[in-house]
Amino acid sequence: MDKQPHIVKSFENEIDTLNETIATMATACCDQMAAMKKALLNGDPHIADKVVTGDWYINDLQLKIEQSAVQILARRQPLAQDLRHILTAMKISHELERIGDYAANVAKQWALLSKTPSAGSMKMIIEMVDVAGDMLRESIDAFLNFNIQKAMDVWHQDDKIDAIYASLMLFVKSEMAGGGESIECGTQLISMARCCERTGDHITNIAEEIFYMATGDNFSSHDSYEGA
Repeated sequence: MDKQPHIVKSFENEIDTLNETIATMATACCDQMAAMKKALLNGDPHIADKVVTGDWYINDLQLKIEQSAVQILARRQPLAQDLRHILTAMKISHELERIGDYAANVAKQWALLSKTPSAGSMKMIIEMVDVAGDMLRESIDAFLNFNIQKAMDVWHQDDKIDAIYASLMLFVKSEMAGGGESIECGTQLISMARCCERTGDHITNIAEEIFYMATGDNFSSHDSYEGA
Protein backbone atom coordinates (compact mmCIF):
# COMPACT_ATOMS: atom_id res chain seq x y z
CA MET A 1 0.00 0.00 0.00
CA ASP A 2 1.42 3.39 -1.04
CA LYS A 3 1.23 6.41 1.22
CA GLN A 4 0.17 9.60 -0.51
CA PRO A 5 2.65 12.52 -0.36
CA HIS A 6 1.63 15.69 1.46
CA ILE A 7 0.84 18.92 -0.32
CA VAL A 8 2.65 20.91 2.39
CA LYS A 9 6.35 20.08 2.00
CA SER A 10 7.29 21.22 5.50
CA PHE A 11 4.80 18.73 6.96
CA GLU A 12 6.31 15.97 4.82
CA ASN A 13 9.76 16.90 6.15
CA GLU A 14 8.54 16.70 9.75
CA ILE A 15 7.10 13.24 9.15
CA ASP A 16 10.33 12.15 7.47
CA THR A 17 12.37 13.37 10.44
CA LEU A 18 10.08 11.51 12.83
CA ASN A 19 10.48 8.34 10.77
CA GLU A 20 14.25 8.73 10.71
CA THR A 21 14.35 9.01 14.50
CA ILE A 22 12.23 5.85 14.79
CA ALA A 23 14.72 4.10 12.48
CA THR A 24 17.62 5.37 14.62
CA MET A 25 15.96 4.11 17.79
CA ALA A 26 15.24 0.72 16.24
CA THR A 27 18.84 0.45 15.05
CA ALA A 28 20.02 1.22 18.58
CA CYS A 29 17.80 -1.58 19.90
CA CYS A 30 19.20 -3.99 17.30
CA ASP A 31 22.73 -2.95 18.28
CA GLN A 32 21.89 -3.59 21.94
CA MET A 33 20.59 -7.04 21.12
CA ALA A 34 23.65 -7.83 19.00
CA ALA A 35 25.98 -6.69 21.82
CA MET A 36 23.99 -8.74 24.33
CA LYS A 37 24.38 -11.80 22.11
CA LYS A 38 28.12 -11.16 21.84
CA ALA A 39 28.41 -10.90 25.62
CA LEU A 40 26.59 -14.21 26.04
CA LEU A 41 28.74 -15.96 23.45
CA ASN A 42 32.07 -14.58 24.63
CA GLY A 43 31.38 -14.42 28.35
CA ASP A 44 32.55 -10.80 28.33
CA PRO A 45 31.28 -8.77 31.31
CA HIS A 46 32.54 -5.49 29.77
CA ILE A 47 30.21 -5.88 26.79
CA ALA A 48 27.34 -6.71 29.14
CA ASP A 49 28.05 -3.54 31.11
CA LYS A 50 27.92 -1.49 27.91
CA VAL A 51 24.51 -2.94 27.12
CA VAL A 52 23.24 -1.89 30.53
CA THR A 53 24.67 1.63 30.39
CA GLY A 54 23.72 2.09 26.74
CA ASP A 55 20.02 1.92 27.55
CA TRP A 56 20.03 5.65 28.33
CA TYR A 57 20.46 6.45 24.62
CA ILE A 58 17.32 4.54 23.69
CA ASN A 59 15.38 6.25 26.48
CA ASP A 60 16.60 9.63 25.23
CA LEU A 61 15.42 8.86 21.69
CA GLN A 62 11.98 7.88 22.95
CA LEU A 63 11.65 11.23 24.69
CA LYS A 64 12.74 13.00 21.52
CA ILE A 65 10.16 11.14 19.43
CA GLU A 66 7.34 11.86 21.85
CA GLN A 67 8.23 15.56 22.00
CA SER A 68 8.40 15.81 18.21
CA ALA A 69 5.12 13.96 17.77
CA VAL A 70 3.31 16.19 20.26
CA GLN A 71 4.63 19.30 18.51
CA ILE A 72 3.45 18.02 15.12
CA LEU A 73 0.01 17.18 16.53
CA ALA A 74 -0.34 20.64 18.06
CA ARG A 75 0.96 22.52 15.03
CA ARG A 76 -0.58 20.53 12.16
CA GLN A 77 -3.70 19.03 13.74
CA PRO A 78 -3.54 16.07 11.33
CA LEU A 79 -6.49 13.87 10.46
CA ALA A 80 -7.11 10.29 9.34
CA GLN A 81 -3.98 8.48 8.12
CA ASP A 82 -1.60 11.29 9.09
CA LEU A 83 -2.97 11.27 12.62
CA ARG A 84 -2.62 7.49 12.83
CA HIS A 85 0.95 7.70 11.51
CA ILE A 86 2.06 10.11 14.21
CA LEU A 87 0.27 8.24 16.99
CA THR A 88 1.79 4.99 15.73
CA ALA A 89 5.27 6.52 15.84
CA MET A 90 4.71 7.40 19.49
CA LYS A 91 3.46 3.89 20.28
CA ILE A 92 6.37 2.27 18.45
CA SER A 93 8.83 4.40 20.41
CA HIS A 94 7.31 3.03 23.61
CA GLU A 95 7.62 -0.56 22.37
CA LEU A 96 11.25 0.06 21.38
CA GLU A 97 12.01 1.56 24.79
CA ARG A 98 10.73 -1.62 26.44
CA ILE A 99 12.79 -3.76 24.04
CA GLY A 100 15.87 -1.80 25.07
CA ASP A 101 14.99 -2.39 28.72
CA TYR A 102 14.74 -6.13 28.16
CA ALA A 103 18.14 -6.24 26.44
CA ALA A 104 19.65 -4.46 29.45
CA ASN A 105 17.83 -6.83 31.83
CA VAL A 106 19.24 -9.90 30.05
CA ALA A 107 22.73 -8.40 30.35
CA LYS A 108 22.17 -7.78 34.07
CA GLN A 109 20.90 -11.32 34.64
CA TRP A 110 23.83 -12.76 32.73
CA ALA A 111 26.23 -10.94 35.08
CA LEU A 112 24.43 -12.48 38.07
CA LEU A 113 24.55 -16.10 36.88
CA SER A 114 25.71 -18.28 39.73
CA LYS A 115 27.49 -20.67 37.37
CA THR A 116 28.20 -21.17 33.69
CA PRO A 117 24.95 -22.34 32.07
CA SER A 118 24.77 -25.39 29.86
CA ALA A 119 25.49 -25.02 26.17
CA GLY A 120 21.98 -26.21 25.35
CA SER A 121 20.20 -23.52 27.36
CA MET A 122 22.44 -20.73 26.05
CA LYS A 123 21.94 -21.93 22.48
CA MET A 124 18.17 -21.57 22.83
CA ILE A 125 18.40 -18.11 24.38
CA ILE A 126 20.65 -16.96 21.55
CA GLU A 127 18.20 -18.42 19.02
CA MET A 128 15.45 -16.32 20.59
CA VAL A 129 17.64 -13.22 20.34
CA ASP A 130 18.37 -13.95 16.66
CA VAL A 131 14.69 -14.37 15.76
CA ALA A 132 13.73 -11.23 17.68
CA GLY A 133 16.47 -9.24 15.93
CA ASP A 134 15.19 -10.31 12.51
CA MET A 135 11.62 -9.51 13.49
CA LEU A 136 12.55 -6.05 14.73
CA ARG A 137 14.44 -5.12 11.58
CA GLU A 138 11.58 -6.33 9.39
CA SER A 139 8.93 -4.55 11.46
CA ILE A 140 10.69 -1.19 11.17
CA ASP A 141 11.13 -1.73 7.45
CA ALA A 142 7.39 -2.38 7.28
CA PHE A 143 6.72 0.87 9.13
CA LEU A 144 9.00 2.98 6.96
CA ASN A 145 7.67 1.47 3.72
CA PHE A 146 4.02 1.19 4.70
CA ASN A 147 4.19 -2.55 4.04
CA ILE A 148 1.20 -4.15 5.71
CA GLN A 149 1.95 -7.66 4.50
CA LYS A 150 5.43 -7.57 5.98
CA ALA A 151 4.00 -6.39 9.30
CA MET A 152 1.60 -9.33 9.30
CA ASP A 153 4.46 -11.71 8.47
CA VAL A 154 6.44 -10.34 11.42
CA TRP A 155 3.46 -10.90 13.71
CA HIS A 156 3.38 -14.60 12.81
CA GLN A 157 7.12 -15.02 13.35
CA ASP A 158 6.60 -14.64 17.08
CA ASP A 159 5.45 -18.27 17.06
CA LYS A 160 9.12 -19.23 16.62
CA ILE A 161 10.14 -17.38 19.77
CA ASP A 162 7.25 -18.90 21.73
CA ALA A 163 8.23 -22.42 20.59
CA ILE A 164 11.87 -21.93 21.60
CA TYR A 165 10.76 -20.45 24.92
CA ALA A 166 8.55 -23.45 25.68
CA SER A 167 11.39 -25.87 24.86
CA LEU A 168 13.81 -23.88 26.98
CA MET A 169 11.47 -23.95 29.98
CA LEU A 170 11.30 -27.75 29.83
CA PHE A 171 15.07 -28.03 29.38
CA VAL A 172 15.97 -25.69 32.24
CA LYS A 173 13.44 -27.23 34.62
CA SER A 174 14.93 -30.65 33.96
CA GLU A 175 18.37 -29.26 34.80
CA MET A 176 17.04 -27.65 37.98
CA ALA A 177 15.95 -31.09 39.18
CA GLY A 178 19.60 -31.68 40.03
CA GLY A 179 19.27 -29.22 42.92
CA GLY A 180 22.01 -27.06 44.39
CA GLU A 181 23.39 -24.30 42.18
CA SER A 182 21.32 -25.64 39.29
CA ILE A 183 18.19 -24.18 40.88
CA GLU A 184 19.62 -20.67 41.22
CA CYS A 185 21.16 -20.75 37.77
CA GLY A 186 17.95 -22.10 36.26
CA THR A 187 15.91 -19.34 37.87
CA GLN A 188 18.21 -16.73 36.36
CA LEU A 189 18.05 -18.38 32.94
CA ILE A 190 14.25 -18.43 33.09
CA SER A 191 14.30 -14.70 33.82
CA MET A 192 16.58 -14.09 30.81
CA ALA A 193 14.39 -16.22 28.58
CA ARG A 194 11.28 -14.40 29.74
CA CYS A 195 12.86 -11.09 28.69
CA CYS A 196 13.51 -12.52 25.23
CA GLU A 197 9.96 -13.84 24.98
CA ARG A 198 8.54 -10.47 26.01
CA THR A 199 10.73 -8.78 23.40
CA GLY A 200 8.94 -10.82 20.77
CA ASP A 201 5.59 -9.72 22.18
CA HIS A 202 6.55 -6.05 21.92
CA ILE A 203 7.61 -6.53 18.32
CA THR A 204 4.23 -8.10 17.51
CA ASN A 205 2.67 -5.01 19.09
CA ILE A 206 4.65 -2.91 16.61
CA ALA A 207 3.29 -5.04 13.76
CA GLU A 208 -0.28 -4.55 14.99
CA GLU A 209 0.25 -0.80 15.27
CA ILE A 210 1.57 -0.65 11.70
CA PHE A 211 -1.52 -2.50 10.49
CA TYR A 212 -3.76 0.01 12.27
CA MET A 213 -1.74 2.95 10.95
CA ALA A 214 -2.19 1.82 7.35
CA THR A 215 -5.76 0.54 7.46
CA GLY A 216 -7.54 2.18 10.38
CA ASP A 217 -8.66 -1.30 11.46
CA ASN A 218 -7.60 -3.40 14.43
CA PHE A 219 -5.34 -6.32 13.64
CA SER A 220 -8.01 -8.72 14.90
CA SER A 221 -9.89 -8.03 11.65
CA HIS A 222 -6.90 -8.96 9.48
CA ASP A 223 -8.58 -12.12 8.18
CA SER A 224 -10.64 -9.92 5.88
CA TYR A 225 -7.55 -8.22 4.51
CA GLU A 226 -6.66 -9.45 1.04
CA GLY A 227 -3.09 -8.21 0.76
CA ALA A 228 -0.88 -5.14 0.72
